Amino acid sequence: MDNLLLVCLFYAIAVFYAVRILRDVVLGWMYRTALKRELEIRARPIELSVEEIDGTVYGWLADTQDFACQGRTFSELRDNFKLRYPGKSALIADGPENLLIRLRQEFKDLKQNENLNCQ
Repeated sequence: MDNLLLVCLFYAIAVFYAVRILRDVVLGWMYRTALKRELEIRARPIELSVEEIDGTVYGWLADTQDFACQGRTFSELRDNFKLRYPGKSALIADGPENLLIRLRQEFKDLKQNENLNCQ
């Protein structure tokens, strides 16, 4: 009878520690997964919709249509975005075709000038 009681006690302790270890492993995995997902979300660029009113380009958050930034040129738009969202990047996802073409060209010209200045 004493041996049976000791065996049951041993198994109860073993199950207790096994459950604790399993819980720690599962919680650690869940934490790492949540952290990885959060880092992926933070790394994504913010999508903007743009429109031009009286020569000023306005950027709106594409998902909520909240104001994000404004500027007369792509460079101003980019600088004002960086002031409001430091460390984030933007992706111009929507807007009138002629405005998108103009901003794309300004971006190319800006990159070309930066490359020429670096040489």
